Amino acid sequence: MGAPVAERNAEILEKAIQSCVLLQPYVVDAEVRIDREKLKNVSAFGYTSLMPDMLFARVRVRVENAEVVAVLEWDEELGYPLMRLER
Repeated sequence: MGAPVAERNAEILEKAIQSCVLLQPYVVDAEVRIDREKLKNVSAFGYTSLMPDMLFARVRVRVENAEVVAVLEWDEELGYPLMRLER
């Protein structure tokens, strides 16, 4: 959170976060998306800071024969980023 982000570098930042997540033990797949709509409200300098409500992440974790997919996304009702098990 807090990284400078604009439409021109959002994909690079998504890939960097994804790459970091994939370094973690047992993570076999990861997807990271930054909400481009939220990048339209930028500062006079042409960027904004990455905030929790901009981020969507999905990870697949495997330990031996067990596998889970978890999603992190902003919950509008709670005003909080929640992680949930998808499967």
